[in-house]
Formats: sequence, structure tokens, C-alpha cells
Amino acid sequence: MTRGVVARCVGWCVVLAFVIVFAAPSEAGDYGRRRDYGEKWDLFSGRGLRSTLIFTGVCLGVCLIASQHQKSHRRSQEREVAIAARGLEDTNPEVADAAVATLASYGQRAIPAAAALLTHKDPAVRARAVAVLGRVAHPDAIPALVRALADADPAVRAASAKTLGMKGQVAVQPLIGALEDPDPSVRASAAQALGVIGDRSAMRPLWSVMRQDTDGTVREAARSAFRRIGSLRRSAEAVTATAKTL
Repeated sequence: MTRGVVARCVGWCVVLAFVIVFAAPSEAGDYGRRRDYGEKWDLFSGRGLRSTLIFTGVCLGVCLIASQHQKSHRRSQEREVAIAARGLEDTNPEVADAAVATLASYGQRAIPAAAALLTHKDPAVRARAVAVLGRVAHPDAIPALVRALADADPAVRAASAKTLGMKGQVAVQPLIGALEDPDPSVRASAAQALGVIGDRSAMRPLWSVMRQDTDGTVREAARSAFRRIGSLRRSAEAVTATAKTL
């Protein structure tokens, strides 16, 4: 059982304990009367023992019901994720786009299903899987996106590079590697993504692309990314300098 189920069980057990201890009758009358005579309530003798056994049985029942409910809920969600994942294969673009949004709404639970579709024979389906992984704000999605940078289809690689731009510094090195992709659209997407991340370590590789790449679109993307990172760097230095004067 998860911590949530355990917490609910403990809560119910505490409530039941109060009910049994303070409301259950005793052999000599109710607990209030025994308290008036200065007698101590004993959970392990006479009627107290029976109350203890009832209390234990009810607690175990509550825990079992809570556990079964959670398992049923988890199986239901797994079925829903599987249905949404199959929607990515639909030939109707509107249905497929809706499936992307639906599958991504499951968050971390959608990652295995989306990652499995990265090996689908249809590159459009693989691109939709990349879109799902891009929308999931969880670090477990990043390794699958990095693997998609090696996809056989350049459109899927470009989509992965663009998506990795939303994943932060952990994506910098894979994107720097993508600057050498044989397809210019992938190189341009990688350069743009590096500009979005804004990490200084990308400035030297971007400078090399600006000077050496044979495609004008790629050079322009690298130039824009280089300027963006430089601007962010100057802004950070200005903030630091201002903070020192305060």
C-alpha cells in the first residue's frame, strides 16, 4: 500500500479507537459510570477484549477496502492511458491531436506509453509521441526525447530538439550534439532550443555553427541563439553588479 492509503487507514483507526474506548458499554454499565467509580477501562479483559478485537477487525477491513479501491483506480487509469496512446495512431489529425493532449494530461504515467510509441513505424505517430513527452513536466521524459534525436526521420529529430529546449540545462549537451545533424532543420531546431535554454556552455558551439555551417537558415538560428544567450549573460552580470552596490 502507498503512504496515502496507510494514512487513511491510520485516520480511520484513530476515529474507531475513540468511538470504542469512549462509547462502548462495559460489564458494569457504560464507561462513564465506571469512570465515576474510579475504575480503569481495560481493553484486554471482558467486554474490553471483545471491543479490541472488533476494533482490530474493522481496521483491517478498512485497510483492505482502501487498498482494493486504490488498485482498482490504478487499473482504470492504466486503461485510460492505453486508450489515449492508441489515439495517437488515429489517421484523423483532429482525433490524434486530441489524443496528444489527453495522454499528456496523465503526466508521469503517460511517459512509458509515449516512449513505447517512439519505435512506431509511422513517423507521424513518433512525432506525436515526442509532443506528449514535451508536455509532460517530469525529468523521466528527457531520456526518451534524447533517444528521439537519433530517429530515422528528420522531422521527428527536429521536433525532439525543439521540445528539449523546454527541459532546461540537462538537455544542453544532447542539443549541442544535434548541431552536427546532417539535416539542416534539425540543426536549426537545436540552435533555437539552445537559445531558449540560455546556457553559456553553448556559446562556443553556436559560434562555430555561425561561422562554418553551409545552410543560411542554420547560421541565422545559431546567430539568434548566440545573441540571446549573450543578452541573458549581460543581464545577469548587470544584476550582479547592481546587487553589489546595494
